[in-house]
Amino acid sequence: MPYLIQQCPGISGRWHETTKMPDNSQTTADIHFLRRADAAAYVTENYAFPCSRQWLAKLAVVGGGPVFRKAGRYPIYQRADLDSWAQSRIGPAQSSTSDTSRHEDLDPDLGVTEPAQKATKKETARLRASVSDRARAKAKPIR
Repeated sequence: MPYLIQQCPGISGRWHETTKMPDNSQTTADIHFLRRADAAAYVTENYAFPCSRQWLAKLAVVGGGPVFRKAGRYPIYQRADLDSWAQSRIGPAQSSTSDTSRHEDLDPDLGVTEPAQKATKKETARLRASVSDRARAKAKPIR
């Protein structure tokens, strides 16, 4: 980082070394934050898909929502973060509803790259049995 040699203000004959601050293109005056309800309204108005403050709150807990910061106990969102999140949710252009059938089971976030195969009757029965066994094991006996 470059250093500047400047004369100390108010003290004649004194020089000191200062660090030049980096020139950030975005100053604090340019950053605007939105509270959760306003962020939801911003997404709905600008991207034409429904978004509520409750949904943003849920996504803040489970993940998958826009980046946010906290101001005390209040979550706040930047418009740039909301824009990038909303744009990532919009799928590719399609000319028919049948275009989605090839891609509806594909989720790159979950690491799924092949369409899901329908489970056989034997696999379904095995899964149901294991779920009921776990439920019985967790159930507390009645006294």
